[in-house]
Amino acid sequence: MKKRLLWILIVFVVGLILICLFTNPKIEKWTYDLPNDYAIKKTSSTQVVLGKYIDGLFEVEKDGKQMGIEDYIAEFSYGKNIIALKCLVEKENNIQVIFYIVDTKQDYIYGPYQDEETYESVKEKIVDEELSDWIETIKIPQGAVNK
Repeated sequence: MKKRLLWILIVFVVGLILICLFTNPKIEKWTYDLPNDYAIKKTSSTQVVLGKYIDGLFEVEKDGKQMGIEDYIAEFSYGKNIIALKCLVEKENNIQVIFYIVDTKQDYIYGPYQDEETYESVKEKIVDEELSDWIETIKIPQGAVNK
């Protein structure tokens, strides 16, 4: 009788584990390496951030200086030294698109810019290199690695 109860319990637990494995969607965490030790990381279903590797650690802020962006990055574009970001932020129960330009050589962040026209105007003045097309983060970008 005890063996039978033990087997039933084991089958029940294994069944629960299998149900959890197949019904809970797994969040694919990934990293996309960018110039000058910067990277974009998807760390959860609601967080895609920009940071910099400093002494082997991924940092968004270092010694009070902002090194990255914690707003949800929906799309990004980059060149040899510049990263452009299109982020989604919630303000007053509305989702707004904001833009940043990151100079990875100088570790300087321009923005946020509340509209695309302002972003484009600033980009024309300060960016002197060709940037890639916008890369979406909703799915794993080609070239990203699971981490």
